Amino acid sequence: MSTILEKAGTRLENNDLVILQSDKDKCRGEDARDCIDVICHIMGMWQVEALKLYNRSLRPESKYYVFIYLYIDAIKKEKEGNIGIKNRLDMVIKRIGNPTIEEVGEMMAYRRMRNSISHKKKWDIEKVKNGRKDGVKNKKTYDDVLERFREATGGDAYIYVEKKDVLYSALRTI
Repeated sequence: MSTILEKAGTRLENNDLVILQSDKDKCRGEDARDCIDVICHIMGMWQVEALKLYNRSLRPESKYYVFIYLYIDAIKKEKEGNIGIKNRLDMVIKRIGNPTIEEVGEMMAYRRMRNSISHKKKWDIEKVKNGRKDGVKNKKTYDDVLERFREATGGDAYIYVEKKDVLYSALRTI
């Protein structure tokens, strides 16, 4: 079974993520962004699978539909002395890669940071024309220009992670 790192065409070397498969026609920033996107996509698929397993055989009112809410409730309720949600979540994650709860938290934080960069509202520019909002006339050209700019500058190509070792430990397991 390959790990998330292998699926993304990367490996760990001296606690740094190294890109293994590089398209010669891509700049390094674009290659890095592609790897980050693949890693985050696989994390998302892992969360969907975890939710399916967690919700199996539960009553509708006990089910979760967004993984981060499940994770937050597990941590919050454990602090309040109720370990039921966390224990069930622990059993689920042991079945699909066995990351620790801390590692799952780091994966979610990493994915949230990446999404805040990739899905910025400012990319959906609307112009005010004659007192009403009007979408950008040629949105595709506008998006292509922004993409080329990000590729050329390397902007947003990397995400700083404070607990890199914990994140990488999780990526090795799923």
